[in-house]
Amino acid sequence: MIYIVHGENAPQSRLLIANQQNKLGIETRMEFELSQTTPQQLYETAISGDLFGNLPFIVLDITSANKQAVEPYIETFKKIPDKANLIIYAQKTLPKTHPVMTELSALNARLITNNKEIESNIFKFVDNLFYKNRSVTYKELEKMIKEDADPFYTMSMIWYGLRTITNYIFQAPSVKNMKPFMLGKAAKQAEGFSTESIKTLFTEMYELDKKTKLGELSPDLAVTIAIEKILNA
Repeated sequence: MIYIVHGENAPQSRLLIANQQNKLGIETRMEFELSQTTPQQLYETAISGDLFGNLPFIVLDITSANKQAVEPYIETFKKIPDKANLIIYAQKTLPKTHPVMTELSALNARLITNNKEIESNIFKFVDNLFYKNRSVTYKELEKMIKEDADPFYTMSMIWYGLRTITNYIFQAPSVKNMKPFMLGKAAKQAEGFSTESIKTLFTEMYELDKKTKLGELSPDLAVTIAIEKILNA
């Protein structure tokens, strides 16, 4: 899958990229600036799996590249299979005339724009969701919708919250590295979930994610369904 992540809000873009990598469970991450690779090298890297057939997670930074430099890569982008994982990243807003924007449909890519700072607090939304505080959860969601928050980003943060709770409940090694504040919050939120409910949530969330990728479910509706499943778990 190809994602085009662009906009002036670099911290939000970087957080979304990291969450996407974690959601996919991919350990290997490769980052290149456009000038550091060629179309052929990029293609070979994108389709080259490890000993277990796992494909790498690639972030291609085109921030400093002009349109003419990007154009030779367009055909390569089109050849990259859906099972590959490529983030085309720009720490600026790409104009509609940019090659990756004009070829958006042909690339079958997801476009994520991170420009303005979100006034609503995504972390407040996620915290209250996993505290099962329905009223505050939907209040924060309403703020984000009014501010045109990207539903894919919202879903990635829901995944972030679910992984945090899961790591605590099953006492994953990463729990030892959690800061006291985060550890205390995870412990409190975990009181509302059983091991079985967590397993069920993972199954249901993966189904939502699959349906969204296949175009069977709109991202906005997927967020609402995910919220209800967590609140009722």
